[in-house]
Amino acid sequence: MTLAYFLWMNKISLYRLSKDSGISYSTLYAICEGKICLENLRSSLLFSLSAALHMSMDDLYSMDRKRKTNTIPSWLYPFFWDTTPEKLNLEKNRNYIVTRLLNKGDIPEILWLKKEYTKEEIKEVALSSRDLDPVVANFLKDEFHLRKQEMKYYQMKPSVPWR
Repeated sequence: MTLAYFLWMNKISLYRLSKDSGISYSTLYAICEGKICLENLRSSLLFSLSAALHMSMDDLYSMDRKRKTNTIPSWLYPFFWDTTPEKLNLEKNRNYIVTRLLNKGDIPEILWLKKEYTKEEIKEVALSSRDLDPVVANFLKDEFHLRKQEMKYYQMKPSVPWR
């Protein structure tokens, strides 16, 4: 679980956390975006943050550590109801994982994707996937400045009326 996901689940805004902890909004935003690691914070800031969130410094610090496994976290399992999520490999099943989370996920899942995969990897999925939702395909086309002719999604035969 990331700090951004924890805040979203507990309905805590960055503004409120900034006021409660005394840490600047921009620093908290950078932490949630993954630009600043918790391990690089001074201990006084880490203590203020843990006190504001009512958790131990160890629990807070463990949120930021990189996963040692190559599998998806358990909180994402409900998105993969049609398979065995424990067996999904982040590299081997990249197209499936990225496509499913873009189609079915919300803000925490998208934040996790952005943290786990590079923009180039997500762009590669956008180019090669045929299973995108129409809104997601259009978003990815605009996000990565792609042409419809480049994307496999738009090259499909129009057997489905909304394409």
